[in-house]
Amino acid sequence: MDGVVPLNVRKKRSKMLRGLSVKKRRSFYESQLNTVHTVLFEGENKKGYILGFTENYVKIKQPWNPGLINTTREVLLTEIDDDGMVRFEFT
Repeated sequence: MDGVVPLNVRKKRSKMLRGLSVKKRRSFYESQLNTVHTVLFEGENKKGYILGFTENYVKIKQPWNPGLINTTREVLLTEIDDDGMVRFEFT
């Protein structure tokens, strides 16, 4: 293709896409609240939390518990926190 998109236009478009991504993820996470899912917990301690993903890639966090590393658990997704991650209760 001929021509180059100016840097300021590329940055503006990128910022718009990142904002849209955040809104779409939040909307999807909200649609998953009050549903039960299987979570696979990862093995890294991230600032006092263990992170995991549901089978449909909802990112969750739980206070650090090394006993959860590489395990799966059934959880009820209950709320979205300020970091945009979902909190849950074990079922």
